Amino acid sequence: MLTFRKDRWQGNGWPSIDIDPAEARYFPRLLAHLIATYGAAPTSVVETLDGYIADLTLLGTEVQVLLDTWTFSFAMPDESVRDRLLAELEQLPAEYFEDAASFSSDCFEAKFRRLAD
Repeated sequence: MLTFRKDRWQGNGWPSIDIDPAEARYFPRLLAHLIATYGAAPTSVVETLDGYIADLTLLGTEVQVLLDTWTFSFAMPDESVRDRLLAELEQLPAEYFEDAASFSSDCFEAKFRRLAD
């Protein structure tokens, strides 16, 4: 079960949403949810040594999603967008991101892998 918490990135000061646990299996599921819910497409997905970084535009604002060994979060320069996304994520059923079948279709997995390459 994912939990979400309001925070702020230290480097650029962007309002963020921290996600726990920081597990790789949730990265494509969260990305798929954001894409399906807000009609956004990632402009880039980069595989790093210990995770992924994705850039996309949601609700007219730039958003960066980050997963590494210690951190799973996403941030944007607009606090009101962060607050809206957090409120909507908190309304989802507790087990929403647990059902891999909902997020891991062969099509999405192939597209995600292509973006990460």
